[in-house]
Amino acid sequence: KAFTGTAISLLDYQKRISLDEKVTQYMPSFKLYDDCSSQLCTVRDLLCHRLGYETFQGDFLHWNSNLTRNQLINNLKNLKPALPFRYSYGYCNMGFVIAGELVKLKTDTSWEDYIRTHFFEPLQMKHTYTSYEQLVKDKNACRPYTLVDDKLVAINYANIENIGPCASINSCVRDMANWLILQLDSGRFNGQQLVPWPVIAETRTTMMNAGDVNSKMFPSRHFTTYGLGWEMYDYNGKKVIEHGGGTNGFVTKTKFIPEMGLGIIVYTNSDANSLYEALAVQIIDAYMNLPYRNYSNYYFDRYSSFAKAKQAKIDEARKI
Repeated sequence: KAFTGTAISLLDYQKRISLDEKVTQYMPSFKLYDDCSSQLCTVRDLLCHRLGYETFQGDFLHWNSNLTRNQLINNLKNLKPALPFRYSYGYCNMGFVIAGELVKLKTDTSWEDYIRTHFFEPLQMKHTYTSYEQLVKDKNACRPYTLVDDKLVAINYANIENIGPCASINSCVRDMANWLILQLDSGRFNGQQLVPWPVIAETRTTMMNAGDVNSKMFPSRHFTTYGLGWEMYDYNGKKVIEHGGGTNGFVTKTKFIPEMGLGIIVYTNSDANSLYEALAVQIIDAYMNLPYRNYSNYYFDRYSSFAKAKQAKIDEARKI
């Protein structure tokens, strides 16, 4: 999502797309459930989770399906939002899918080719791609695992190319470290300004309150917001910029703190864990010289409770 948000921000900087223009100006066929939302929706609205949908609402239709991007976008007119437009934060993958199609409409190239030529290649991300076919053929790609009846089992890769602009980048820590170097150096990499600073800054500007900040584990947190593909919050007086990632059998976390020059990437090949978050926070505390807290126990206990409750529902359903 951060790559798509940055691509749109770059096109806005170049005056090829306006973040505050109506989506219908670029995509006349665009339509949400009601006419008012359809006419009001801007490009910016697509990228900050304020379309009125609850988090992941409708995703079972989009995820790992054989529908095209256009079919998925056209179906939004049939999906009734749970909340009023721009009322509250609801994580919406489809907003980024639409944004990816806007890249195609305004550049005469695909979203895939655009991010490859503007980001992957200049950042020397040689083992990063968006193709499901390439993932399946990649002999160096790790296998995904999930829990089935309390046992880890290998599963197939999810084919999510049709929703690529929100989720289909396959990469590795070495490549993504270069993406974080660019983020930490104000858009520069190897001494060259690859992305103008105003473009980077726009993606980190608060667009939407992203939820409750009350937390027993992190009582000093005062805000959690969303920009254009990045989530942001304060921690121990520093601004943390981050995003999680997840698909069948994989969960990841990318965090960085510009004030400290610190970037953290944690990738895991099982969706049955909270290590990806616990390890990232543990590293931040170490760099900040904060008193040690056992995040492994905290996150493991929380995940275990969730997993047990989920398994209980599955066992109960099997009795029907």
